[in-house]
Amino acid sequence: MTSLSPIVLFVYNRLKHTQDTISALQKNTLASESHLIIYSDAASIVADQAKVEAVRDYLTTVSGFKSIEINEAKVNIGCDNSIIRGVSDVVNKFGTVIVLEDDHVTSANFLTYMNDALAYYKSSPSIAGISGYSPPIEIRKNYTKDFYVSGRGSSWGWATWSKSWNAIDWKVPNYQSFKLSKAKKAKFNRFGDDMSDMLIYAMEKEKVPYWDIRRCYFMHLNDLKFIYPVVSKVKNIGTDGSGLHCGKSNWSDVTIDAGTDRVNFSDDIEFDDQIIKAFKRFYNGPVSLKRYIVILLKKINMYSFIRSIIK
Repeated sequence: MTSLSPIVLFVYNRLKHTQDTISALQKNTLASESHLIIYSDAASIVADQAKVEAVRDYLTTVSGFKSIEINEAKVNIGCDNSIIRGVSDVVNKFGTVIVLEDDHVTSANFLTYMNDALAYYKSSPSIAGISGYSPPIEIRKNYTKDFYVSGRGSSWGWATWSKSWNAIDWKVPNYQSFKLSKAKKAKFNRFGDDMSDMLIYAMEKEKVPYWDIRRCYFMHLNDLKFIYPVVSKVKNIGTDGSGLHCGKSNWSDVTIDAGTDRVNFSDDIEFDDQIIKAFKRFYNGPVSLKRYIVILLKKINMYSFIRSIIK
C-alpha cells in the first residue's frame, strides 16, 4: 500500500448505531493513518430533527483518525442520492473510496483488508469492488482461499475505484426489455431470486431507485464481480427495525473476524459453484421474504406508518 484509501461514512439520525460504528472503526489498525469523511443528511421530517442534531453534536467529538471532515446537508437529500453524490465526490478526488453507513460495525483488520484488496485488484477489469461483509453461508472445509467472488455487489462496508464507480449507468439501460424477459430476469437472479423483483420495484415505485440494485444491474450487464472475505469483516447492526431499507430480523447476523491476519489474495477470481449456490440460498431465504413484505406495505401505503410505530 503506497497510500490509504479515504473512508466515507454516511449517517442520519441513529446516535447509538453511529457511536458503535465509529467506535469499532477507531479500533482498526490503520484508523490513525486514514482520512474519515462523514456525510450527515438533514432531517426528512420534523420528528427526526432532534435526533439528527444529536448525531451531529456527537460527530464533533470524534477523534482517532488522520483527519476528519464533516459535511452537514442543509436539506434532506435522501439515502440513495446522498451515497451516489458523496461517493462520487470522494472517489473522484482520491481515486479510491471505502464506504460505510451508520450501522456497519467493522473488525480491527477491516481497513487493512480493504486497502490491500484495492491495491491488489486495481488493474483487474472484471472486479467492480470489494465487500467487507460476507453473509453467513456455509463454505466447505477444503476451500483454501481467504476470499471468494460473487456477481452481486455489497452495500454493507465496501470499496471501489473511480474508474469502476464512474462507469455505472444509473439510468438502467434496456430496463423495459429486461422487465419483459423471463430469461433476462432469471439470469439476473443467479445470485438471489430477489434481485429482479427488487430492481423492478425500485424503478417503478421508488422516487429515487435504490442505488445498490442499480449497480448490481450494471454489474450483471457487464459480467463484473465483487470480492468477498470468507470471514466477514463487517456486521450490520441496523436490522433492528431502525433502518430505512432493513426490517427487524437476525437473518444477516455474522460473527466478524476477531483476528488481525491479512487476507491472501490471488488472480484466481472464477466463481466457485458451491459457494455461489450457498450465496443464492441465503438471499432466497428471509431476505426475499423481508423485501416482499416491505413492497407489500408500500403498495398499501402502510410502510411509513409501520416504521413510525416500531421502537
